[in-house]
Amino acid sequence: MKRKHYYQQEMPGMIMAKKQASTSVVLDRFNREERKSQYDQRLKDHLEKYKSIQPTIKKQQQQKPEILKKGTFQFPLPPSMVYKEPEPINYVKEKAKSIVEGEKKAMELGPSFIQYYYTNFDEMNMQHRYHMLTQVYCTQTKMTYNGRLGRNQEESMKLAMTIPPVVKRHVKHIDCQPYLSTNAAVMISVTGDIQLIEGQTTTPKKFIENFILMPFGKNKYYIQHQNLRLL
Repeated sequence: MKRKHYYQQEMPGMIMAKKQASTSVVLDRFNREERKSQYDQRLKDHLEKYKSIQPTIKKQQQQKPEILKKGTFQFPLPPSMVYKEPEPINYVKEKAKSIVEGEKKAMELGPSFIQYYYTNFDEMNMQHRYHMLTQVYCTQTKMTYNGRLGRNQEESMKLAMTIPPVVKRHVKHIDCQPYLSTNAAVMISVTGDIQLIEGQTTTPKKFIENFILMPFGKNKYYIQHQNLRLL
């Protein structure tokens, strides 16, 4: 009797478990079929997209890079892969000659410009200084004076006019060199001692000033960058 009662109690639970198992199998089969259909649809979309761009790919493959000169090609080659023929010996000699001439020109221009600039800048008449600045500044000029920056010609001239009158100036060193690959511009660095009128007294100081001169016309230069620091 106990066995019969035991099975009578367990049978409903076993039937329910079988129903749930069969239901899960059906759902799992449905999910697999749905995933397969989604995969097939994505694959179909990719194939259609590939077929649509196939003519463009064939056209690009048929196009050949235009030959510019022997050994060099246009893009898609990156610049690092473009072959460059070695420069001829005559060109190397001419380039070395231009570098020497640029250095010689910088050494001649630097001291003559500094003499002209400081002779006119140190005049006690401030109008004379202003007139000289209009001759050597242009719209692209930028000047820095003790950390203050003038971004154009007008601001640079106002900044230069705020420098106190100069009583005495002693230039110790002038260093010059060509600037930029063309050797047309010149960079000048000046160090020395200076005495300025500040109030009722004169104050001796040291100064460091840098110029970058750019060519303007034939044998004419203007100040593109200027940096003055009083120590």
